Amino acid sequence: MRTAEPEYDLLINVGGFKNFLLDFEVNNDYLRLLHRWIPDLLRDWPQFRRVLVCGGPFGEGRERTFSAVGRQADCRFLRQRELLQVAAITADYLLAPGLTALHESIALGRLPLAIHEQHYAHVFTMRALDGTLFGRSGGRFTDVVPCHPLPEDDFTGTAALVELAGRIREDAGLYAKYRRTFNERIEHYVSLTPPQRQQGVEELGKLLDGEPVHSVMTEILGTSRAA
Repeated sequence: MRTAEPEYDLLINVGGFKNFLLDFEVNNDYLRLLHRWIPDLLRDWPQFRRVLVCGGPFGEGRERTFSAVGRQADCRFLRQRELLQVAAITADYLLAPGLTALHESIALGRLPLAIHEQHYAHVFTMRALDGTLFGRSGGRFTDVVPCHPLPEDDFTGTAALVELAGRIREDAGLYAKYRRTFNERIEHYVSLTPPQRQQGVEELGKLLDGEPVHSVMTEILGTSRAA
């Protein structure tokens, strides 16, 4: 039984972000796009009065706060235990679609909404889960630029996503489409009933629990290619 009262209306988990190409100050167009979008999220969604954005980019000395129309988003780093405690009681949960975060969400019985892909592994995961409610519902950069070339490779595919995030952030028309299509994804997500969300969790659990992640994803991809 949950006894703690939620401090936030929405939790956004961007994960560690940093990898072989991405960094907080280098190849960080995704973060810069996120910084542009968060105030618009506050403007577009009155029900999200207090938002927590957490992850590696907002560690000590990198915390920041966004405010718009009397609403606020706090960006800071949380240790895993604290993050899970917040995720367990916050009504709505957006996350970067990494497998660790997905396993944690399943363990909590929470159905999150995927935010746009940071690197090629996220593209791989979203494709593999496309047949699930989570996979169908998540945000994708292909919503914004359907024909943007994406090499099937960790490094060059990630570099292409960095370039795409930069294009969207700098181009007013593309950014407007990004904002509109992501709002459509959020609108669908918040309209899901508790039974629908539970069904989505169980659907993910059947695919991702009980077996090594590599084996599960290989099986999913093999099934999808054969279908």
